Amino acid sequence: MEWRIVLPPSFEKDGFAVLDDVLPAAKADALRAELLGLRDADALQPNKVNFGRSVFIKPHVFDADMHAPEIRALAPTFGAIFRSDALVDALGASSETLKSTLLRGSDAKTVKLQYNEGGGGCFPLHFDNPGRPNERAITFLVYLNPAWREGDGGELQLLPFLGAPRTIAPLHNRAICFRSDRVLHRTLPSVVERLCFTVWLDGTSTNSDTDLLLSTKHLDLDRLDCFCGHALQRTLARTVYADLFAESLTSCMQESEGCAPMLAAHAAHVERLMQNPRVKAFVESLRAMLPPESSEVRM
Repeated sequence: MEWRIVLPPSFEKDGFAVLDDVLPAAKADALRAELLGLRDADALQPNKVNFGRSVFIKPHVFDADMHAPEIRALAPTFGAIFRSDALVDALGASSETLKSTLLRGSDAKTVKLQYNEGGGGCFPLHFDNPGRPNERAITFLVYLNPAWREGDGGELQLLPFLGAPRTIAPLHNRAICFRSDRVLHRTLPSVVERLCFTVWLDGTSTNSDTDLLLSTKHLDLDRLDCFCGHALQRTLARTVYADLFAESLTSCMQESEGCAPMLAAHAAHVERLMQNPRVKAFVESLRAMLPPESSEVRM
């Protein structure tokens, strides 16, 4: 697989990059046709979320995991991506950090294909690596939507901690590469069909104690560098962005049975953290620093 990847210098600081024309045009078209073929063969499954002891379905979203041999047999071009380390090599050629930390082999990779049929299908705010035992280091998301137009929805929205949201159009042959453990994001509701695939690459430098363990020493506005651009933000992101988390859950789950229990669990999580007076004061200070909605950057 020929990947056309040049990560900008800003990737090291920002943790994300938008890359256009990442594959030869014919290859991108072939991948789209292969994904539509899986849809037509009823080989895609409803996207599911494990929640406690329950499993809920996200409305309008279907996927397939290339770990399944039967899916690789039906989608050989995607199967080649799963078996190859060409993406690891291409990213490593652009970043010394990734060259030294990304793991190789199919055991250190997940390739998931996604078909959104429209109807408002979307994903709520989340991190792709929420903590141990997850080892994802990089999310590489590729869109396959040649007819996408403004107003169709389905954009990816990144929320750099305390920074302006980046809303990224799902254009054909466009990729978004970002750090799985430190970029909060969601997918906005799509009103038309939307196709993409995601490659998650494991790494050696995720989920250290300093990435996961919040202590009182961090609850200081002079130590914001511990959160902005770093994995520790995961400890407070859901609370700082509590209203937006709730809104994104409602948009995703719509009227399905999972909506109410997921909202209740989110509210309980926020309430539990805010019972600590120091955490509450710090979170309220951070919320006051959030940029206005008008600061959104569309890409």
